[in-house]
Amino acid sequence: MVGCLYTAADGPYSYADGLCTYAVGPYTSAAGLCTYADGLCTSAAGPYTYADGLRTSAAGLYAPAA
Repeated sequence: MVGCLYTAADGPYSYADGLCTYAVGPYTSAAGLCTYADGLCTSAAGPYTYADGLRTSAAGLYAPAA
């Protein structure tokens, strides 16, 4: 199973698999796999957690913010 890689742009973020894109505020991916609120992220597709501006994954699929 291939997980999506996290990539950071100038401000908005996106996943390499194209499932999630977002800029500011609470979000939901087009595929409905991720929900974001209050700086926290949980995904039905995997154990992803976002907090305090850090982007990490329990599976190690995400790179840290530049």
